[in-house]
Amino acid sequence: MKKLKVFSVDIAFDGSTGQTSNFLEFLQEVCEVYQLEIVGLWPVGPGGGWPEVTFRGTEENLTKFAIAFFDSTEMGQEMIDEYMDEDEPKEFAVLSEPRFSSKGERKYVNEDGQSFKVWE
Repeated sequence: MKKLKVFSVDIAFDGSTGQTSNFLEFLQEVCEVYQLEIVGLWPVGPGGGWPEVTFRGTEENLTKFAIAFFDSTEMGQEMIDEYMDEDEPKEFAVLSEPRFSSKGERKYVNEDGQSFKVWE
């Protein structure tokens, strides 16, 4: 198994993700597309009040997510370099419930996982 890391990011609870169900759908898509696990959620994060979500995954998948999330290779890599930390969990499993899969009907993350769709 590849060594796992964690990465925390504030995610705006606003606009198209301003309703709880939409915010949770967004998180579901991120976990599914980038094969990440949510290991922390602070409703009011330190960066100004948005929820702070901590994801666990491989460095490669966390980096792909950060680049897409910040819509910039440079900014995504910069954030990873600054905020990614080592993680040593006892086990790692990316859970997916087929009944609730967003595959083919994603609102936020493009199916290829290379970018996010334009938010309303």
